[in-house]
Amino acid sequence: MIPSNYETGDGYKLGRWVTYQRSHKMDLSIERIHQLEGIEGWVWSLHDEKWDVQFNKLKEFVNENGHCKLPYEWSVHDRYISLRNWVAKQKHLRNKLSSERTTKLESLKGWNWDS
Repeated sequence: MIPSNYETGDGYKLGRWVTYQRSHKMDLSIERIHQLEGIEGWVWSLHDEKWDVQFNKLKEFVNENGHCKLPYEWSVHDRYISLRNWVAKQKHLRNKLSSERTTKLESLKGWNWDS
């Protein structure tokens, strides 16, 4: 992901350009859309990307531990919120999540909306 304030070594405001492309997708030609989508790692929605990253971290935890119950004293911090806090937020947003996200969470061994 390229931060919106990222500048290249020669001062080009690449982050602004990327942000513009994302926010004006509907105005772009099909050719331009395909060019951008051809870039490895390109994402249209940073929000969706962050959700997927956190979900994959939770899935990895489940694969290693056989359950979804994150220890109270344990959390993983990186450029996103901690995984434990992310799980709590998903449970709080249960009725607002897309059916796709709900299904993904419920597919995890030991997922429980109430605990």
